[in-house]
Amino acid sequence: MSPRIDPDLTVLERPRLARETCPDLAAARVGGKAQMLHRIECGGLPSACEAQAPLRVVFWNVERGHAPEDLASFLIDAGADVALLCELDHGLARTGRRHVARDISHGMDVSYAYAVEFLELDEVGEPGLHGNAVLSRATIRDPLLIRLAEDTSWMTRPGQQRRLGSRIALAGRIAVEGLDVVLVSTHLESHAGPDERARQMCALLDAVDGYAGDAPVLIGGDFNTRTASKDAMRDAEARNGLYERVATAFVDPAPWEPLFDIARAAGYSWSSANLDLATERSGPDDPRAPRFRLDWFFARGLECHAPGNLCAETGSGGALSDHDAIYVEIRVPDRRS
Repeated sequence: MSPRIDPDLTVLERPRLARETCPDLAAARVGGKAQMLHRIECGGLPSACEAQAPLRVVFWNVERGHAPEDLASFLIDAGADVALLCELDHGLARTGRRHVARDISHGMDVSYAYAVEFLELDEVGEPGLHGNAVLSRATIRDPLLIRLAEDTSWMTRPGQQRRLGSRIALAGRIAVEGLDVVLVSTHLESHAGPDERARQMCALLDAVDGYAGDAPVLIGGDFNTRTASKDAMRDAEARNGLYERVATAFVDPAPWEPLFDIARAAGYSWSSANLDLATERSGPDDPRAPRFRLDWFFARGLECHAPGNLCAETGSGGALSDHDAIYVEIRVPDRRS
């Protein structure tokens, strides 16, 4: 199904069903409500039609998006010309029923595109949305929603929030000094293992190829590169055991994650776009347990410079997310003969 572009993605009305009668969210499909999974909301106002190089791009998993004003201030301080974001709530109680992507864009005074990963029922049975966004000071053109197939059995486990949907990528075109650059925000499955993430990477890159054509591409995402599933690495003993065997696995997971080989074969590179630092901020109960490098940029047809990590804290030391942000500056190579 082709995505529909909407000026506003209205949150669902509350289902007229008791919590126990809707264990798998099936009732939320009534009235075609699940069509939100195939729409893109666009809003805000760009400050320019095109961007100038170097373009600073930030990727950040904002962990649902508490305190959008603080998140906007963080991105402004980071000098973000473009922000590729994931885990943004819209209309859920846990984040004050805020539309996080829109509120961050208003705080930054930029344009945005937002697409839905999951339709969720929150703690009190109210429906809401959760997804990815691209924010830009320059005009975002022709946005594309890429839905990534996955094993969704983890969604029905006890204690998991009930939801419909799947992981996604959201792509858009931005003109940089007259040349199109494709920018993509994605989020691969944390509960899966490396093989399923590799399948998602294949689907992602195939879709981006069809969309981008010859245009250069920068993909920013939470690739959940833990060398195993999140569940397998949940406890400190498992992490510490891996660290004792292969300490480098935490910042160089490529030998365990075939998605890197898939990216390389498709012409993408990452060494000049990322630092060898962990980006995960929270994990098992033991605060001393090593942290993984989960968030990455993959670039094709671009010059990448000055990568960095940003500690996701307020000025007073409060946590803004369970992921640090990453950034890189990009230029389009001169193609003139």
